[in-house]
Amino acid sequence: QACLQSVHLSLRRGMGWCQRHCRTFLRLIQWKGSVFPKAGLVALPCGIVGALIKLAADKDGRLFIDFLNIYTLDDANSWTAFSGLIGFLIVFRTQEAYSRFWNGCTATHKMRTLWFSACGNIYAYCRISPAPREQVWKLQGMLIRLLSMLHAAALAEIEEINVDSSDFTMIKAFKFNLIDPEGIDEESLKYMKSCDSKVELLVVWIQNLLIERNRDEVIKLPPPVMSRILQVFENGMSAFHDAVRITQIPFPFPYAQTCDVLLVLHWIASPVVTPQWCKTVFWTGFFVTLQVFILWALNSIASEIENPFGSDANDLDGE
Repeated sequence: QACLQSVHLSLRRGMGWCQRHCRTFLRLIQWKGSVFPKAGLVALPCGIVGALIKLAADKDGRLFIDFLNIYTLDDANSWTAFSGLIGFLIVFRTQEAYSRFWNGCTATHKMRTLWFSACGNIYAYCRISPAPREQVWKLQGMLIRLLSMLHAAALAEIEEINVDSSDFTMIKAFKFNLIDPEGIDEESLKYMKSCDSKVELLVVWIQNLLIERNRDEVIKLPPPVMSRILQVFENGMSAFHDAVRITQIPFPFPYAQTCDVLLVLHWIASPVVTPQWCKTVFWTGFFVTLQVFILWALNSIASEIENPFGSDANDLDGE
């Protein structure tokens, strides 16, 4: 029996090792959401040009006819400084984009957590309500319907800002399943549909519902508890507006433009300068492709994740 257990444990470890490495391999070749195709399309032609220049150059890596007098560099110090400057700017942009992405994730999850916490507190006090159970159930049903619509409307508004279309069917959040929306009267649904501030409207409806039912003693909330619950809803709204702020305010255009211009200059200069310091045609093309690929891949990552909301492959899935 001990031998069988040892064999079983070894098999489980082996299967775990295979699964981890299979996931790693699949991640390497994954196409959806990858920046490798875009960076490769930019870097590969540059590497080919560098290899052709090396093939046409003399043994010192210089073209026989140099109209622009490009080959005046005695060492690689100036090129290293230029490449280092571009690398620093691109890495800094990627770090800022990752910060925006993480802040957007934090804001949306905080929004959901706060609203869920407030709903849980209200439901807890509903259990000890002295009112008839039918009235308590009606309150609970209306509250959960409004909260379901509130969360969907918040995700839809965040996503809508990033979708270049006036067709609401293009927004995934409007297709989410809601909890019994037909339990809300038709007039209120029509008004909410025509309202431009759906999230704010739903929060006001929820607050009015709590105040009125507390007044009618359907639910008895002590004033400190009521104040706390309303404050939690307001904190959720604050988190929602933090997410909206990230998606509405783009990354500073001058910085992004400067990075793009420097990348283009680097792309033009790399195949001309690198052949001076490489001995063979293959390694010339390889290193030109490599350095251009890395910089453009990092820049593409920054462009992809600086706004975490929308319908792209690397955007957050609100569902």
